[in-house]
This record gives sequence, structure tokens and C-alpha cells, in this order.
Amino acid sequence: MKETVLDSKIRFYEFYIALFEKLNGNFLTGFSMRSFIQFFENEQRIVQSLIDGCYYSKTVDRILEVLVKAELFLYFLYYQGRAVPDKIYDSAITAATRPGKDYFNKALLGSKAFGEVIHALPGGTLQRLSEVEESLVPTSVDDIKQKGKEFISLLWAMLEERNV
Repeated sequence: MKETVLDSKIRFYEFYIALFEKLNGNFLTGFSMRSFIQFFENEQRIVQSLIDGCYYSKTVDRILEVLVKAELFLYFLYYQGRAVPDKIYDSAITAATRPGKDYFNKALLGSKAFGEVIHALPGGTLQRLSEVEESLVPTSVDDIKQKGKEFISLLWAMLEERNV
């Protein structure tokens, strides 16, 4: 019985993770309003799946892959506050500290720093970037995108220091 409940929970998470990925894709291809509406109709279940799914080996890799590509969508969904995206990213970053997940750890830390840039928050960006400092050698398109996010975040941090 315990295994059946766990399998059901995993399927629940997988469904909402896939929905979030689909909505992110729609957002990136220009269907942002429809994506926003669908997200907020399922907000609680999607957020729960992205956070709690990080505790299960069957869903954690999928969540990490989706979140690395979804920072714009996630931060625009919560443009007035960072509590929910930060909670999601904190859960994913914790899961990405496991051995063999270095790429995801660095990419998610970069995504969180990118969120600080989007929300124009002073302080913290340099600290976050120092956590990502050991950059990946760009060997793929995803690595080059990560470098771009790190560059934008670094520029923001430099502007922060000048205004202090």
C-alpha cells in the first residue's frame, strides 16, 4: 500500500512538472498570457511538485532540467515578489548539491542570481556569483547560455558596487 501511494505521488509530480515545462515553452514562443493563466489555475500543485519533487530520485533530474530553462518564466510569474521562486530554487539547489549534479548546481545558482538582476535587488548578486565562480567550459549551447546569464549578473553586480 505504501508503494502505491508513493507511485501515485510521483505521477502527480511528473504531471505538473511536465505542465510547467509546457507552459514555459509556450511562454518562450510568445503565448505568455495563456501560459500565465494556466499556471495560476494550477499554481499550488505546480509549485508543490517543483519543491517536493526534489526529494525523490525519480523526479529530481527532470525538475533540475526544467528549472535551468525556466528562470525567465518563473521570475516573470512572480515579478512583484521573490519568495516563491526563491523557495523553488532553494529546494532545487539543495538537491543539486548531490554528487554528479555540479552542472545543475552552478546553473541554478546562476538562475537565482539572474532573478536578483531581474528584480533589481541591491546586494547579494556578487555573493551568488562567487558561488558560481568556477565556471563551466562552454562545450554546448546550454553552457554558453549559462555564461551569458553569469555575464549579465556580473554586470549588475558591478553597477551595484558603483552605486554604493
